[in-house]
Amino acid sequence: MGYGKYLPLYNHFKESTNDREELSFEEIENFIKCQSPDFKLPDYAKKGNIATFWNNGDSRNHVKSWLDAGWKVRISEKNKIIFEKNKNTILPKFQKKEKIK
Repeated sequence: MGYGKYLPLYNHFKESTNDREELSFEEIENFIKCQSPDFKLPDYAKKGNIATFWNNGDSRNHVKSWLDAGWKVRISEKNKIIFEKNKNTILPKFQKKEKIK
C-alpha cells in the first residue's frame, strides 16, 4: 500500500459512505494526527499553487491515500479541498470485499 503517515486519510475515505466531501486543511490534518500527533501539511499544500500538492496524477503517498480508496480531488480551493468518489476506479483485488454465499 505505502501510504505512510497518510494511512488515516486512506482509512477515512475507504470507510466513507458519502459521494462528496469538503474538507478543510485542519480537518485533513486532524485525521492524520490520530496516528502522527505532530503532523502538519506542508506549507505548499495550503498556500500558493496548492493544486500541485492535491494533484490526482501524482504517485506520492498522500495522493495514493485518496486514489486507492476510490476518491479523487475535484477542486482545490483556498481553504478546503473537495473530494468526490471516483466512479471509474477499479480497486485493487486486496481491497475488494467478497460476496457472502
